Amino acid sequence: MNSKKCLKPVDAIVAPTLQFTAPYIGQELSMLNNQPFNVADELIRLQSPANLTGLPSISVPCGLSENMPVGIQFIGNAFDEQTILNLAYAYESTNPMENKKPQLDGIAENV
Repeated sequence: MNSKKCLKPVDAIVAPTLQFTAPYIGQELSMLNNQPFNVADELIRLQSPANLTGLPSISVPCGLSENMPVGIQFIGNAFDEQTILNLAYAYESTNPMENKKPQLDGIAENV
């Protein structure tokens, strides 16, 4: 099925940016479902469909998990960047982060 047919009935797809909590800078391995994985290999997994099909997408922060940022992505129809920009703006206008920021004190010690 091509991306045009898949997205025809919707304005956008909403999906997580990553399937795990944001890694620390320099972190090479992490755990997912009690299985170790290479962080670099998994960083693009959920963005690849948009990249490979040429569909516009944007990722915005949506909260914190374990004091690390979590992202949400909006994937739109081809040549319809304005819709996903509007969605991202509207979503961020709801203040999903509740004005919170990750506490970065000592974060390098976790690597």
